[in-house]
Amino acid sequence: MEPRNNLDTISTFHYVWGGLKLFASLFVLIYVVMGLFMFMKGADSGEFELQMSGGIFFIFGIFGFLVVVALGVLSILCGKYLRERRNRVFCMVMAALACVNAPLGTVLGIFTILEIEKPEVKKLFEDNQAKKR
Repeated sequence: MEPRNNLDTISTFHYVWGGLKLFASLFVLIYVVMGLFMFMKGADSGEFELQMSGGIFFIFGIFGFLVVVALGVLSILCGKYLRERRNRVFCMVMAALACVNAPLGTVLGIFTILEIEKPEVKKLFEDNQAKKR
């Protein structure tokens, strides 16, 4: 199979992976809502422990949400860069980060790394970079 076709296919998978990440970020918002309710209930009843637990849930929920959204957007950006044959190092880093998310991310990351490391694909990225200069 021609490297251009492989990169286009992997690019599409990165778009899908990024979309799944953005969708999954909505489920992280459950912690934000749960923490907010716990905080309000603790404030109403005067229970400091419940209020503190709610605050912790809220803070970690917001942090988790932002991290998952950022990874989703960066994965979509990686798909765009793969399609344009540019920013090879960024795509490599995103592929390595995808490997952490077993099993789908691992498969996507490994295939992306294997494809980007082929000499003919490296040449595609280098030629595209030379055109921009």
